[in-house]
Amino acid sequence: MVESAPSYTGTLSTTTVRLRGCRYRCFNPEGTTMKTPGTLAKINSALHDSLLATVDALSRRRACDIPEQTIDRFVALRWLQWNGGNLRLTSTGEEMVVKVHASMLGNLQAA
Repeated sequence: MVESAPSYTGTLSTTTVRLRGCRYRCFNPEGTTMKTPGTLAKINSALHDSLLATVDALSRRRACDIPEQTIDRFVALRWLQWNGGNLRLTSTGEEMVVKVHASMLGNLQAA
């Protein structure tokens, strides 16, 4: 007698949506609260500052100086990745660093 594969659809929480016959979990790492544009600007500037500090620490091979929460957030954003026990900047992270540097140059030229 051949057994069929077990069905796990009954074990999923109620925060799933049904798309094309498959279930996908809703993933919202920031929570469900709405943020105002001013709050988002502050968060983005804080993220950009910590990204530059993180890249600096990685270039000096001082990953131990980066807070764990910052590492977790950047890994979730796919700006950093673990590679064989080493923390590395992803291509997306490199693009963000270039964008941050470009925005800083734009702000300096505007001033």
